[in-house]
Amino acid sequence: ISNVISKSNKAIKIKENFILAVGRLVKQKRFQDLIKAFSKIEKNYATNLVILGDGPEKKKLIKLSEELKVADKIHFLGYDTNPFKYMSKCDVFVLTSGWEGMPNVLLQAMACGAKIVSTDCKHGPREILKDGKFGELVPVGNIDEIARAIERCFKNSNKKYSPNDLERFDVSKVINQYKEIFFKHNIND
Repeated sequence: ISNVISKSNKAIKIKENFILAVGRLVKQKRFQDLIKAFSKIEKNYATNLVILGDGPEKKKLIKLSEELKVADKIHFLGYDTNPFKYMSKCDVFVLTSGWEGMPNVLLQAMACGAKIVSTDCKHGPREILKDGKFGELVPVGNIDEIARAIERCFKNSNKKYSPNDLERFDVSKVINQYKEIFFKHNIND
């Protein structure tokens, strides 16, 4: 990958490897867990953490990264309309949410070929990652497990899924599933 990821007119130098997280910087997303896990492994790997998103927790997260002495390796790039350019180049995509509805960001990262680490929060990750078949599932809030799962992704060069594994989320298939649910019974029954 390129040694430079650019955001607007500002260029940020990063090393070859980087971990990526994308989302609103709010309590639900538990980015503090990712920063703490990153602080446990960053000394062992030439890697950085890139976080895309904005929100009210940003100052707290920056302060935490400074307290853990990893601020020079964590890049808060703000909101980007094209997260796919990062997803296609990251070494690991991490979702640390406490809860979700349908975390489309996991589908997007998979479509870009990223290796995945996700908390096993309610609802979505377990279903998307097929009970851990397509990515690492870890308990919500378990910093050590998040760190170990990221390390496993670094050590294993292969992702666990193919593009065909995303076909179940194809728009036409989903529409047909909705039709089946809504039109299964005649309204006059």
